[in-house]
Amino acid sequence: MQTMVLDVDEFIRRFILHILPPRFMKIRHFGLLGNRNKTKKLTLCKSLTNKKVLTKEKISPLEILKKVSRKDFNLCLVCGIGHIIRHNPA
Repeated sequence: MQTMVLDVDEFIRRFILHILPPRFMKIRHFGLLGNRNKTKKLTLCKSLTNKKVLTKEKISPLEILKKVSRKDFNLCLVCGIGHIIRHNPA
């Protein structure tokens, strides 16, 4: 196994790549996110860590990245003012 040193932005970018697109679902068969008693286990974990239960909100991975890193990745790399608009060809 190799150890790497990453910049915070690069680490978060690589981490965000693991977030699935809308309507896709990870299948978990065991652990905290297994279907058996999942709600009970998550409630216990949140109470033990003093975290409030969050509601699901639809937010894009770029918005999550913006909130976490306090850096807007849609800004133009050249001028730093304009926004990059990603176009998905149909």
